[in-house]
Amino acid sequence: MKIAVSSDGTDLEALASPVFGRCAAFVFVETETMAFEAVANPALTSPSGAGIQAAQLVIERGAQAVITGHVGPNAYAVFASAGVRVYPFANGTVRQAVEAFKAGHLQPVAGASAPAHGGLGMGGGRGPGMDGGRGAGVAAAALPSAAPPPAEADAREQGLAALGEQLAAARGQLAQVLEGLDRLEQHGSGPAPGRSGTQTVRIAVSADDNRGLDGVVSPHFGRCPYYVLVDVADRQVRDVRAIENPYYGQHAPGVVPEFIHRQGAQVMLTGGMGGRAIAYFQQYGIEPVTGAFGSVRHALGQYLSGALQGAAPCRESVAHGHELAPEPSPYEQDEAGRLREEIEMLERQLNEALERLNRLQAG
Repeated sequence: MKIAVSSDGTDLEALASPVFGRCAAFVFVETETMAFEAVANPALTSPSGAGIQAAQLVIERGAQAVITGHVGPNAYAVFASAGVRVYPFANGTVRQAVEAFKAGHLQPVAGASAPAHGGLGMGGGRGPGMDGGRGAGVAAAALPSAAPPPAEADAREQGLAALGEQLAAARGQLAQVLEGLDRLEQHGSGPAPGRSGTQTVRIAVSADDNRGLDGVVSPHFGRCPYYVLVDVADRQVRDVRAIENPYYGQHAPGVVPEFIHRQGAQVMLTGGMGGRAIAYFQQYGIEPVTGAFGSVRHALGQYLSGALQGAAPCRESVAHGHELAPEPSPYEQDEAGRLREEIEMLERQLNEALERLNRLQAG
């Protein structure tokens, strides 16, 4: 039987990837002989529809089952129509994933295994109103909202998942634009003033993928699939490696800061985080820095130059009381709210890129 495993590498000892559509490669394994073939994922940098394209590749190569960390509704629909089952697996190598499958330890998913979000809605008394502010109406606070019909809920989930993929692609395209601007601004100029020091500092960066400095910064520090660890001394990069986020798709306050602490990082660069997360990082002696975007290389350069510094709770988390809540707030389980924040962040980043371009044109 031929099965496909989403992977970070190209052999049986490579780590199985927690993401499907944008994994680095697929390792196709014959379960009887353990003979394998690795194929680079052509959808990794696709501007849109990565999950569907990756699923079609897997089917075209004759896989009868797929092992991966998380699969979205669009890719799952492709597999379901082709009769290909999807099996979840986390924290291990491709070989371990195949052995677990052969031993019967893996069970097929019955639907998309992308992060599920609870049905908390307006009934919590602090839900957002239609204008994006806090709902203050008596009816909204007192009456629980009716659950949407199953078909409507599925369509909404699929639509949000597709929008999430499109926003991830937009972040990738913006990262390329910013690197082009960086090169233009640096042409003919000396090194910019900024942080310096001979002692090695390890900087962790939340990332959408595992491409190191070429990867794209994730807007969410805890919900990203990867972290890129960069060792810097005297403003020079000494080492770069990408690691999986073992808590991707889960929510457990405080576990990611503790995980980053175990990696020996002194700085955490990310797009945004809530006030509780900022406090957790500070307790571990880690400097949290929000507002990072573009490629990992761009965000790192911004931090080292001093242009990126400090941390503030993201606007959406403040609006929902997330920065003070002792337990997960409705926002933390609201995919639409997170996507809205991503769009607003992209808008601000595009405006900044436009301002930089205007300055180049004027100069």
